[in-house]
Amino acid sequence: MTKSIALGASAAGLAGFFLKSLTSGGESGLITDILDLQEDVKMMMTVLGAKTIQELRRTPIVISGETSHWLKERGVDTTYYSLRSR
Repeated sequence: MTKSIALGASAAGLAGFFLKSLTSGGESGLITDILDLQEDVKMMMTVLGAKTIQELRRTPIVISGETSHWLKERGVDTTYYSLRSR
């Protein structure tokens, strides 16, 4: 979710994750997973130095691996994301 927002998404789909969590762990498992997700997002934003979602969207990031290859094959210049600044 954090990666999607950093790449410019305005939303992230988590319905499948939440449904699986609910069916396998019940209501308490779902609540635990939601709280864990919340903490993970806070941690990632702290590591990236982003205090707000707006800052996260402007955080310099390096795109690598299959995602980088997929984007480059489609003519997307990924250096924009690594050179942007807050």
